[in-house]
Amino acid sequence: MEPVFATDSTFELEDTSPAIGRGIDSVLIDATRYYTHETDVSGNQRPDPVDIYVDIGAFESSFARPVLHSAYLGHIGFRDCRIWPDFHKDTLHYLLLVPDTTIVTPQLNVITTDPLAEFDIDHAADITSQDSADRTTTITVTADDGTTTKTYTVLFLYASSDASLSELSSEKCELDPDFHPDTLIYTVCLQSGEPETPGVEYRTNDLFATVEVIPALDINIQSPGSDMRPFRTTFIKVTAANGIDSSIYEVEFILNDACACNVGISESKYVDISMYPNPFSTFLRIDMRNNKPLQKIEILSLDGRIVRIIDHIDTPSITINRENLYPGLYFLRIHADTIYVRKVIVR
Repeated sequence: MEPVFATDSTFELEDTSPAIGRGIDSVLIDATRYYTHETDVSGNQRPDPVDIYVDIGAFESSFARPVLHSAYLGHIGFRDCRIWPDFHKDTLHYLLLVPDTTIVTPQLNVITTDPLAEFDIDHAADITSQDSADRTTTITVTADDGTTTKTYTVLFLYASSDASLSELSSEKCELDPDFHPDTLIYTVCLQSGEPETPGVEYRTNDLFATVEVIPALDINIQSPGSDMRPFRTTFIKVTAANGIDSSIYEVEFILNDACACNVGISESKYVDISMYPNPFSTFLRIDMRNNKPLQKIEILSLDGRIVRIIDHIDTPSITINRENLYPGLYFLRIHADTIYVRKVIVR
């Protein structure tokens, strides 16, 4: 039967119709049923009965394409702004750092993994607000099947200009002078015969600042003069979250038999804690690698509000469940022999 095309009539399938995203063999308009050709415009035979695969326009699909249940995103972004953590389709909650001059809510660039999936964006109400809910954009993705959904959230934060360290130390021997965030140049005195460049340990003042460490090429090059100094110096470049401001800390290693320092330090105060898995969905395990007892753990939201306190632990290990913790980013303030701060994502 030759197809008949209506000129003054339209039809629209219900959103839940099983024909959405599938092949259609006929359409009923104003009590008249119109049928497709037995072949498409290229002469390809159409299946009988109608298949479940997608037909594009007047062409019969040459490849099988069943209805998918994928409600994943393949990309979230805004210009060259940094999203944290790095995007992955299984991670549903993100932070997006924007310049501190941004006032209007950014219109996110969103791409679904399935082109036939649909998404709805509820834009953040006010990114200048102190309330994190006002600064959050919500993206709801609905799969091609019309029922499978996933919800992604993006919390906007202003990118800091802070490019300083809060802590810096050498694996062997102490810095001279004592560390201060505003002091950029240090020396470390080692005894002669040190076989390799000691590592350095650091922590940034701003959580989202990035660090690049360029180790000294050869600390045994001890020739005097400023031209030889870079060979025995480790450089720590800190770039602020805004991508503009930066600082370079320098640690020069001096070899001298008269140096008196503890070169046998085997325990790092920055890696005493093991915390896994992160992100976590149900339970988070925290272990003190030095076997010192945990005293108290405080869980804080991004705005610094304490949402849970676990006190009187007195053991080197603990497992925390996610009870009453909504998906998102939290900070843990861990009290042991000193105070540690770690970040954790709850899915």
